[in-house]
Amino acid sequence: VFRCGCGRKKHSNRGRRRSNAVLGANWDWKTHTERRCTDAFGEVQFYRYGMKPSTAKYLRVTPDVSSSKLLLLLSEYWGIKDPSLVISIIADGDCENTISKNAKNSLCNNLVAMARNAAAYIVTCGYHTGFLKSISKALNRDTSNEGENYQKMIPIIGISTWGAVLNRELLQSDEGHGCYPAKCVAVRKPTGRFLPLDPYHTHFLLADDGTIGQRNAENILRYNLEEEILNMEFNSGKIPMVQIVISGDLTTFQKVNNYLKRNIPVVIVEETGGAAAILTLIKENSNIQLDYLQTKIYEKLDWNIGEKYTAKSHEDMQICLANIHEISINKHLIFIYNRHEDQLGDTIYDAVVHAMENALLGEREDIVEFLIKEKYGLNLYHFVTPQRLQDLYLSAPEDSLLRLFISKTIQQHHNEQHCKSGEYEELSYVGKAIADLMGHDYDNPYTEESLRGSRSKMLSRVGSTDNLIFNEDDGLFDQMLPDDHTYFDDPCRELFLWAVLTDRYKLSMVLWKRINYAIGGALVAANILLRMSESTLVIKNPKVVRKLQDRGRKFISLALGVVQDCYAESREDAVLAFMQELPNWGNFSCFAIVFASSRMEDIIVHECYQDSLNYLWTGEILTDTPMWKVLTCTFCPPLVFTDFVRFKPHADLNSFQRRGNILNDAEKMTSQEDLERAAAKICEERDLNRSKKVVDKFTDQLQVSKFNFLRLEKFYTAPRMIFLLNLFTYVTFLTAYTGFIMTKFRPYLRPIEIILIIWVSALVMEEIRQIIFAPKARIKDKIDYWWGDHWNKTDVLAVTLFYTALILRLYPDSEEVGRLLYCVDFIIFFLRLLQMLSIRVNLGPKMAMIRHMVKDLISFIIILFVFLTAFGIATQAILYPITEWDAKVVKRIFYVPYYRIYGELFLDE
Repeated sequence: VFRCGCGRKKHSNRGRRRSNAVLGANWDWKTHTERRCTDAFGEVQFYRYGMKPSTAKYLRVTPDVSSSKLLLLLSEYWGIKDPSLVISIIADGDCENTISKNAKNSLCNNLVAMARNAAAYIVTCGYHTGFLKSISKALNRDTSNEGENYQKMIPIIGISTWGAVLNRELLQSDEGHGCYPAKCVAVRKPTGRFLPLDPYHTHFLLADDGTIGQRNAENILRYNLEEEILNMEFNSGKIPMVQIVISGDLTTFQKVNNYLKRNIPVVIVEETGGAAAILTLIKENSNIQLDYLQTKIYEKLDWNIGEKYTAKSHEDMQICLANIHEISINKHLIFIYNRHEDQLGDTIYDAVVHAMENALLGEREDIVEFLIKEKYGLNLYHFVTPQRLQDLYLSAPEDSLLRLFISKTIQQHHNEQHCKSGEYEELSYVGKAIADLMGHDYDNPYTEESLRGSRSKMLSRVGSTDNLIFNEDDGLFDQMLPDDHTYFDDPCRELFLWAVLTDRYKLSMVLWKRINYAIGGALVAANILLRMSESTLVIKNPKVVRKLQDRGRKFISLALGVVQDCYAESREDAVLAFMQELPNWGNFSCFAIVFASSRMEDIIVHECYQDSLNYLWTGEILTDTPMWKVLTCTFCPPLVFTDFVRFKPHADLNSFQRRGNILNDAEKMTSQEDLERAAAKICEERDLNRSKKVVDKFTDQLQVSKFNFLRLEKFYTAPRMIFLLNLFTYVTFLTAYTGFIMTKFRPYLRPIEIILIIWVSALVMEEIRQIIFAPKARIKDKIDYWWGDHWNKTDVLAVTLFYTALILRLYPDSEEVGRLLYCVDFIIFFLRLLQMLSIRVNLGPKMAMIRHMVKDLISFIIILFVFLTAFGIATQAILYPITEWDAKVVKRIFYVPYYRIYGELFLDE
C-alpha cells in the first residue's frame, strides 16, 4: 500500500494538496500543512469499567509552538507549580515479560516516593502501553478503599502525537470552544498504528504535524519543552532533570544521546530488553567489538533476517552506532538499576545527588526543602560527606568574600600542623576561618581528626546493610551508604554554615529550620556575619557591610524569637537550654556566644539572658537567696548546714561550667513552630523524672544531708561568693597598703611590707594565668587578647610602679622617691576598685557613661587649651615682661589664666 509521507492514503479536500513528489517521499510538515486555530482543547474524562472516571487537561499544538508559552499554560492556567525536579521517562517497547513483578513494584514505589516529595514533573509519551501503564498507575493510584473519587497527586504530563492517538476525533470540538469534558472510554490495547491515551495522566500536550500513525512530532515538542525547562532561571538556578529509560527502540539511542549532551543523568532499568540492554552493555564494558555490538542490536531490537540487509537497515545501523559512540563518551552520566536489588539504590541516589548539588549551588531553596524532607527525602547523612562539602566550598568564586577570608586564614596559620596539607586541606582552612571569626577559643569544626573521628559513630547509627529492604513508608535513600569515608553528626549544620559563608541567605533559612539546635545556629551565623562586616576586607565597601549587618540582625531576631517562645513556655528550662554546651557548635553554649559578642544587645537585655547570667552568678545557691543571707553565712559558716540557705535542685546541671549535654532526651528545637511542643516535652520529661525520683546523688547530698561538707564547698565556690571573698581580700590589701605608706619607712623591710610584696607577686601570677588561659591558640594572640583589656594595662602599670618603688626605697638616697612612687601606686590600686564596683546594676552603667563622657570631653579641652594659651601668653607679655628666659614663665602662661576661670585674680601680685 503506497502512502504519502504524512501516513495518509487519501488527503482531505480541506488541506493543502498532496505533493507531486513520489508517494512516501520527503514529507515536510511546515511546507505541506497549513496552520489553523486549534479545535482540540479542554478536559478529557476517561471512563473505566468498575471505577470512577478520571479527568485530564489537554491541548493540541504544533511541534514548534513556543515552549515558554506552554510553561505559562502549565503554571498559570493548568495550576501546576514550577517543578523542583523533572523526571523524564522513556518507556518505548514492551518489557512486561522481561521484568519481574517484585522489581516492577520496587521501581514504581521508588518513583512515587521521589516524585511526590521532590515536587517533580513526570514527562512521558502519554500512551497507555507497555511498562508505562504500571508506572502511571502507581504514580497516581487511588488511595481510597471505598471507591471514592479518583485523586491525582503528581503531575504526569504526556507529550503525544495527535495523529497517533486512538479515537482522537472525540477530543475535537465542532464549534471551537473546547470540550468540557470530552468523554472517552479508556482503551487498554492499541489499534493498528494508533495508541490509546493513558487515563492515569494529568495533562496531555498533543503535537500535530499533519502526520497519521507516526510519532515524530512528539519528539520535537518534548525536546523543545525540556530544553526550555532546563534553561529556565528560577532563583538564580537551573531546574534539575533525570531521565529514566525502560526498554526502548531504535529511536531511544538518539533521545539518550540528546539528554547526555545536555549533562542530564540517565537511569537505565536493566534487563528490560530493547535499547536498555544495549545501553547497559555500553556502560559496563569499555571495549566492545563492533560485530558483537551489531549482533546485540539486531537481537535486542528484534530485527528479523530480512531487515538486516536492506539499505534502510544499513542506514539505521550507522545512525545507531554513531549515537552509541557519542553515548560512550558521556557514559559517566549513565546509572544502571539492577532489578535483583529490591530498591533503586545508588541509581536514583546518584541522579538525585546531582540534582541536589545543582539546587544548592543555584540557591533553589524549594528544591532543597523537598529533597531533605524527613519522609522519603534525601538522607543528608549520606549526601553531606567531607569531600562533597569541600567541593561546595571550592565552588565559591575566587573573588568572593569567603575566598578572601580563607586566604587570610592561610597566611595566618600556614605553619600550624592541623592546617597543613591533607585530604581535606581546603575544608580545614574553612573551619579555621570559622573559628577565627567566632573567636574566644571556638573549636575548628573541620580538623582532620574530627572529620575522621565520627565514622564509627555514624556506622553504628546506620547499622548493618546486609538485610536492608525497601519500605514504602521509609525514607527513599535512608539505607544507602556513601562512597566517602567520613560522616557528620549534623549534616544540616554543615550545609547551613556553607550557605551562610557563601551568601545564600534564602537557602540558609531553609536549612536553619532543620539544624539540631536552631538557637545556637542562628547566634553563630549572626556572630560570623557581624564579624565579617567589621573585617578590614570589607570595611571599604559600605554596601557589603550593610548587607552583612542586616542579615546578622535577622538571625539575631530569629534566635530571639525562639528564645522568647521557650522562655514563655518554661522559664527554668529555657535558662538551662540557653546554657547548654553544644558540641556541634564549637563546644559553646548560647550564653557563651552572646557573652563573648558585643553585637547582640537585643538578646543581652532579654530576661532569659539575664536569668542565665544570674544563674551562673549564684552558682549552686538558689538565685532568689537575699544578699544579706549570703553575707551572714560568709562570716558564720555553720549556717550553711541549715536551711538558712537553699541549693538548686538541679545544681549538677550547670553545663556552662562543665562540658556535657543537659537535655539529651529533649526534642530538637528546629523552628519557631515546633518550639512550644519541644518546650512542653522538656517540662514533661523533667516532671516524669522527678515523679520517678530519678535524682542525682549529688543533689541528694546537697538537699537531704544537711551536715555534709559538700554544701560548704559548693557555697564558697559559687561565683558570687568568690567575688565577695576577692572583694574582701582586696579591701584588706588596700588597708594594709594604707597603713604601710602612712607610717615612716625603716632601713629594713618590715613584716607588713613583706606581706605586700607577696600579695603583689600573687597578682602578677594571676595576670600570667590569665594570659595562659586566654581563648587563643598562639602566644602572641593570647598576649594581644589579654592586653586588649584596659584593666590589665592598669595592673601592669601598678605592678611596675610597685617594684620600682621597692628598689628605690632600699637605697637611702632615693628613699623619698620610692615613697612617692608607693603613694602614686596606691592611687592606681585604689582606682582598681572601680572594676569590682562596675558589676553593680546601678553603678556599672554610670561608669560606662563617665568613660564615654571623658572621650567627648577631650575635644572641649583642646578648644579650651587654644583660648588659655593665647590669653596666657598675651597677659604674661603685658604684665610681666622679662629680660631673661625662666622656666617659671611657662608655668604662669597656663597657671594664671586657668585659675582666673574660677575667679582667682591674683590681685596681691
